[in-house]
Amino acid sequence: HGLKPLDSTYSVLLSSAGATSNLDQGKHLHCVIAKTTACYDPDLILQNSLVSMYAKCGAVDDAYEIFTKMVRKDTVSWNSMIMGLSHHGLADKALKLFREMLDAKVKPNSVTFLAVLSACSHSGLITRGLELFKAMKETHSIQPGIEHYISMIDLLGRAGKLKEAEE
Repeated sequence: HGLKPLDSTYSVLLSSAGATSNLDQGKHLHCVIAKTTACYDPDLILQNSLVSMYAKCGAVDDAYEIFTKMVRKDTVSWNSMIMGLSHHGLADKALKLFREMLDAKVKPNSVTFLAVLSACSHSGLITRGLELFKAMKETHSIQPGIEHYISMIDLLGRAGKLKEAEE
């Protein structure tokens, strides 16, 4: 009766659609959001949720369209888009966006590096992956976690460099 859901409610629903790769549900929610937020700008969390949902559902063009229209972007915004590109085999675009993130002076975090290392691994970009892993520690002072080491083992293993992967 005149009650409107909060942006955080929509964010949870979008997260659910993304987690289950339910693009139809996500698009329906996006339409509802567009109608109910027409009189104000949706908050950053809601916009990030839209980018993430579309990216997880494989609709990277839709995710990118929302991403490019965002007035303000944080690390989560960039990570969602980079991860989406990476997971859908668009390593070159993921790495280009990572460069744009750095140029925009947005500080990457461990999730950012997991996304770009994964992009390198799935595309056979061994040298680039090794450079990024090194930069993660030396330039950005981010300590690699187990998931980063697994990504590096995957990268080197796919390239047939089993001795290096073992090290």
